[in-house]
Amino acid sequence: MLKEKDKLDSVLVIRSAPLERIFNALKELRKEYPNAEISILVQPEVKDKVEESDLVDRVIVGKSGRITTFRYLPLIHRLRKKEYNLVAIIYYSENIMWYRNVRFFASLIKAKKRVGITVMNKFKPFSRKEEIFKSLILEPLFFVVIIMPLFLIFGIPLVFVVFFYHLKTVLYNLQRCFLNLKKRMR
Repeated sequence: MLKEKDKLDSVLVIRSAPLERIFNALKELRKEYPNAEISILVQPEVKDKVEESDLVDRVIVGKSGRITTFRYLPLIHRLRKKEYNLVAIIYYSENIMWYRNVRFFASLIKAKKRVGITVMNKFKPFSRKEEIFKSLILEPLFFVVIIMPLFLIFGIPLVFVVFFYHLKTVLYNLQRCFLNLKKRMR
């Protein structure tokens, strides 16, 4: 699966896909590297199903829900004590843009190589430096340079338009109420 047949003795798999997809990728990984110690990071809901499988040697239980760096800081600290030969993210989609948070998380773990395993079970390597640069520099810069000016140009005037529209409606309704009261008083 990797270009050169590296000796992998420790692999960390990060679950980011449904279990059926995970088990298919783990079978391929186990077939390719039968002697590697494969650890998998999973949510508590699927821990028992993964432990029943003979495809993994160690199950690491994270938190329920989406993987975010700040929610997983204590676990990142624990995982950094060991250096893995490979950290693998199993993709459920060919569009890897949706995996930015998981790729950033994987970049913080000590590993010689980091890959995403596609739906076709092909390895797509990614760089630790590139992911950290994208997450910490490019995304905030994009927000400041593109999104904020767009909000200032279109958002603030839109707020005033909506406010004055509602103000006009409220004033119109108040005027009708007063006219109705005036009619009743006659």
